[in-house]
Amino acid sequence: MMESTNAIQEDIETGPKEVAGTVMKSNPECCLKMCFSLIFIAICSPFIICDLYYAYTDDSCVHNPTKHLSIGLYDYLMVSGYFGVAMCAVYVISMLSLTTSEDTNKCILMVTTTISYLYTMFSISWVIVGAVIFWSEIDNSTCAKSTYSYVMASIIIRLIGIFVVVCANSKDGNK
Repeated sequence: MMESTNAIQEDIETGPKEVAGTVMKSNPECCLKMCFSLIFIAICSPFIICDLYYAYTDDSCVHNPTKHLSIGLYDYLMVSGYFGVAMCAVYVISMLSLTTSEDTNKCILMVTTTISYLYTMFSISWVIVGAVIFWSEIDNSTCAKSTYSYVMASIIIRLIGIFVVVCANSKDGNK
């Protein structure tokens, strides 16, 4: 009876040490994944928040009708904001899903890369649509100063970002 009590007590004492050792070994990897995820979210969230904020709250020009298109600035901002939320979720989930298994990582990276290419193609098209809507389809002189400034800066930053991504991808393809 005394031996079984000692064995149970020894298992209790060594069990948490083994579990704690396992957690400590994987903790830096988890911490790194979390840090990259938080950095990614911090970079993306201002655009997402502002797109949705101006889509929902602006009364000056977001709801102005367009001349030739059936979508307006409101639609552009809403799709841009919610698509940004979805892409952030995809990237963070894929980043957190990476494991030490090479086969699993290949599958995750293949799916993420495919989604990333589709996202890039959609983004190029969508930013061009947003630029056409803002600069030629609506009367942007009716926009509040903050709305005008945000949409203009957002479109320019996104066009520059797309240009950088396309240039970087074309350099990688030449190697």
